[in-house]
This record gives sequence, structure tokens and C-alpha cells, in this order.
Amino acid sequence: MNDAIPDILCDPRLGLSPGERLDESIRLFTLYLDEWEKWNPRINLTADRDRASVLRHQVFESLLYARALRPGWKVADVGSGGGFPGIPLKIVEPSLDMILVESQRKKANFLRSVTRVLDLPGLEVIHGRAEEVVQEIGHRFDCVLFRAVGSLAECLTLAEPFLFPGGRVVIKKEREEGKEGRESSMGNLPLSLTQQIPVENQAGVPSTLLIFSRNQ
Repeated sequence: MNDAIPDILCDPRLGLSPGERLDESIRLFTLYLDEWEKWNPRINLTADRDRASVLRHQVFESLLYARALRPGWKVADVGSGGGFPGIPLKIVEPSLDMILVESQRKKANFLRSVTRVLDLPGLEVIHGRAEEVVQEIGHRFDCVLFRAVGSLAECLTLAEPFLFPGGRVVIKKEREEGKEGRESSMGNLPLSLTQQIPVENQAGVPSTLLIFSRNQ
């Protein structure tokens, strides 16, 4: 199974350069998968039946977000669930200051367990609803990430208070949704759709990373 991890990390579609960190990344992903196997039967973290499926559907698709991030950024993964996309991104780019926000207590407990096992500085779990959490930690983030959480309009409304001016929201959506519909989702929020990055999953199914920037 460990052979599948370097195959993903070195996949040219992800544009990663694991280099000297490849062995350490393999070790950390293996630790994550060990924890997933312990917890998933009890709390249904993901619909995946085995480790290969987690790598294919969760890890690979999480790493697609890497091209929208920069080293050293403070990032919030809102609705992190099983730790996606935040944990894979933190593993491949340790300089990120990653906050995992999760409203379900059982999943937050899983994330805390994983955080202890991985022992990565700058990886923190906050249990609570985004609307409540942001009152304590809002306007501090370079970037907010969403994956499979709510409609585009809902995600943007939740994300905007987390960002300082110039910060960005990154959301992966199917390509079928038109540009006009994406822009209308912003409503009166101080956000602008600044970039659209075409990506595809490991099976070759296309989607788009939508990048919205908070106005200065």
C-alpha cells in the first residue's frame, strides 16, 4: 500500500515536488491511514471501504488544492470532516499554519487524535460551527478551504469573515456550473472571483478550483 502513496505524490497532475520530503510524507500519510482504519468503522468518517480508496478519492483530491496555496500561509479548513483537504496539504507543505474547523464532536475528536499522532507544529483542531468559531478567530487567515460543504453562496458567506483583506477562498466545484452563477453567489460580499484553475481527479474527471479574493 505504501507504493500507492509515492505514486500519488509524484503524479504530474498535482504539480507537487516532494523531493527530500518524500519519505517523511509517506510516513505521515501511513500514520493518518492507520488512524482512519481505527476510527472509520465507528464514526463513518468517509464512505471509503479501504486505504486505497481513501488515497484515491480523499488524499488525491485534497492535494489538488496545493496549487492555490503559498508556503507559510495561515489556512482554515472549514468543515474538515476526516481532515480533508487540510491534513494532506499540511503533510506536503509543513510551513502552512493549518486550522481544522469541524462542528461534529466525534469527527473533531478524530482530528485531535490524528493531530497528536502526526505531531506536526502548526496543525490545530477547533470544534464548533464556523459561524461561532469565526467570532473568536476571524479576519486572521490568508486562505479558507472548502470541500463538499454546502452551496457556493453558503461557503462564501461562511468564509468571508475569516479573511483579512486580500485573503482568498478556495472551493472545488464541477465545471458545469457557469461563471455567471459563480459570480452571482457572491451577493453583496466584499469578494471577487479572481481565478479559475481546471483540475481533474485521479480518474480524469474534470472540476475547477474557484478562487475568490477578499477586496482590499
